[in-house]
Amino acid sequence: MPDQRIADRIAIQDALHRYVRGVDRRNWDLVRSAYHTDAYDDHGGYKGDIDGFIAHLIRRHAGIEQSMHVIGNMVFEFAGPNSALVETYFITHQRLTPAAGDERLGYLRGAPIGPDQAVETEVVCRYVDHFT
Repeated sequence: MPDQRIADRIAIQDALHRYVRGVDRRNWDLVRSAYHTDAYDDHGGYKGDIDGFIAHLIRRHAGIEQSMHVIGNMVFEFAGPNSALVETYFITHQRLTPAAGDERLGYLRGAPIGPDQAVETEVVCRYVDHFT
């Protein structure tokens, strides 16, 4: 079983890397490839199926000029032969253009911004996933 666990870890890491690469490159098919067809995503501002999540990402990234996710620590807890709980830390650097409109305001903590200004962001977060 140890060899299978190593293969499982690599497959999970590959799925997470496909997801962040797909988001950063706006390659929505690559994002979709990280999920089962009947998957559910609870992504803070979106909760639902993958088709809806992809639509949410398309809208959200319309005003993002540059995006880069950096994956850090990953902790795996295998909950059976076909199930794993995985916690992954990540940092995201993004540049929101003026086209992002009011979405920029959530990153400014009340600081003023002109209608023609872009916003550079850095978000430190974690993904908590159930992989099967």
